[in-house]
Amino acid sequence: DLTNMTHFYFNAWTPNLTSLKVKLVDFGADGAYAGGDDKEHELTLTVPTLSSWNTYDLTLSSFTGLTTKAHFAQLIFVGAPSGSGTLFIDNVLFRKESLSTTGLKIDNLKIYPNPASESVTFTSDKIIQTISLTNSLGQNVIVMNPESTNFVIDVSKLSKGVYSIKTTSNEGQSTSKLVIQ
Repeated sequence: DLTNMTHFYFNAWTPNLTSLKVKLVDFGADGAYAGGDDKEHELTLTVPTLSSWNTYDLTLSSFTGLTTKAHFAQLIFVGAPSGSGTLFIDNVLFRKESLSTTGLKIDNLKIYPNPASESVTFTSDKIIQTISLTNSLGQNVIVMNPESTNFVIDVSKLSKGVYSIKTTSNEGQSTSKLVIQ
């Protein structure tokens, strides 16, 4: 039941898709597939940055054809080129809009290359105050206070795997994924 939810959030990573669409489907008041009252809507998203984690935080109201949300049943991702693309999806969640400013995303934050093996560059239009890399066990492996809009961190000594990156500025915070090869 998504009735009280306002946002659909997820991260997507692709090395080769040129377009990305997402569709949400609700089975209507009867809660049954093909019950005659099913509702759905598909959005075409901005072209993802290749070989980098892309964050999408969509308002559910932008899915205008999804007029019911009490029996949410499916979410469908479609990319092009069809049949030959690779797409990884992570951190899928539905949420109710928070009035707090601590959940704001840092605009224009770029983290590259991703995947990485030696070093990772961070650029933003806001000063990054803190950054933390967390491994899959939830342990902070790198914590920094760069106080800069452009900086590089050495990741050459990290084990291969997927890491969570939390960056904070005076405008808010962003959470991303980083793959170390």
